[in-house]
Amino acid sequence: MPIPTFLVFLILGIIGLIIYFTQKKKQNKFNKIYLILGVVLILIGIIPGIFISLQNDHFIDENACEKLNEVECIEHQDACSLCGETVVSNYLSCHSIEFCKNASTQLTDKINVAYNPTPREQAIERYLLSQKNFSWRNRDDSQSFCAIKNLKPDQELFPLYIWAYCGEYVIENNKLVTVSGSSGPAKIDYPNELSYYDLNKFSYEAPGDGADYTKDIKRIFPSDIQQKIFAHDVAELIAKAEHYVFTNIYNWDLIKQAVSNCEIKSVMQTHALEVTAIFKNGEEITAIEPKIDNIFDIISQYKDKCGEIIMATE
Repeated sequence: MPIPTFLVFLILGIIGLIIYFTQKKKQNKFNKIYLILGVVLILIGIIPGIFISLQNDHFIDENACEKLNEVECIEHQDACSLCGETVVSNYLSCHSIEFCKNASTQLTDKINVAYNPTPREQAIERYLLSQKNFSWRNRDDSQSFCAIKNLKPDQELFPLYIWAYCGEYVIENNKLVTVSGSSGPAKIDYPNELSYYDLNKFSYEAPGDGADYTKDIKRIFPSDIQQKIFAHDVAELIAKAEHYVFTNIYNWDLIKQAVSNCEIKSVMQTHALEVTAIFKNGEEITAIEPKIDNIFDIISQYKDKCGEIIMATE
């Protein structure tokens, strides 16, 4: 590894002073030159060193990143910036090194992985989760999620034309593992009423496999949507879904652990299965529960141990 320039000046300056003191008794005419040169070189070496030291006080290197933890709060915002990686999360408390380290293994640098579905999209995703042709479970410890992309976002009324991706996931060794998944276009229909979305009123039509695929796409979808389907790349939707899933499973596990440790003050559950837990220390975490009233079942298990927890639902 090359020696920093300021160290070279320091070394040369020290050598100059050594020569001065060793030659002082011999009344060498160059003694003063050695003295002046030595002092100047040392000063040149010391000043940059001071500036570098001051900069290092405000710089977190990789080793420092490894030492960060929840006690040393990085930030209280939606984005976790740590060790050169930015991770979007709905975990609004301090971001620990462990959280960012785990989440960063799920991300790709080439796309924006933030996924924030609208209430209508959330309702469609929950509907797809209830349909066996889109979502199924092969493991008892897995969680399933669906993500959609509206292929005609300017169309406000149903039917909607979407690309759907549904996956079954588990976390093993701090990494997200896909157990199973499905992906494809679909026409989603629903009575155009201004009300809470009733999953039983949704319906869908999707193309068949093999030789029927192209024929069904031309039958089900308008011509402008057909072009988007044939050119569609599902990679970005999968990446967004996986990042969303990892964050959600992580937060859901935090909520369950906090309930068992009697750290929760209150919980709120929505029709969209969104659970917001408020900790006794003021922290707030949101996650999607696997099925309705899951959080209430978990709380009831620890009622004798933890006492009453405020529970609300919309």
